[in-house]
Amino acid sequence: KWLNILKYSVLTSSSEKIDRCPSGGEGIGNRMKAAIADASSWDDFIQIVKSKRYTYTRISRLCMQLILDIDRLRFTGSIPAYIRILGLSERGREMIAEVKKKKKNRLPIITNINREYEALGNTGRLLMDLDVRGADIYNLITGRDIKFNSDHRVTPVIR
Repeated sequence: KWLNILKYSVLTSSSEKIDRCPSGGEGIGNRMKAAIADASSWDDFIQIVKSKRYTYTRISRLCMQLILDIDRLRFTGSIPAYIRILGLSERGREMIAEVKKKKKNRLPIITNINREYEALGNTGRLLMDLDVRGADIYNLITGRDIKFNSDHRVTPVIR
């Protein structure tokens, strides 16, 4: 499933568009376009594109950025718009509650997207939408139930 979505994204994007992704540049778009037809799996594609110049991790990030249509130019000069908590200990939960209560944080701390989404500015909402869309696509491709694994339903893990 991943490979078909990746192939679609690479085949419908120009080399220049691929290079404009945050992890793109340096001609990697040309290399990806040349390799996509020969790939038999997601990992195979990355292995074909990988080199000393283009690491496995960089190519993996670039593939997700391309699938999510994330363009470097849209975020040039932007600073983080929020802090999103994915998991924490009981002590961490207490600390986050205290920081929120005393309003000591410079950035919004997101523990519940549904409750805190509107408090984000335009850039924060745009970034949160990308975050949620990425998680939904990941859940779709890995066969996880989108409804029950949606970031709108899942709360931070407390251990």
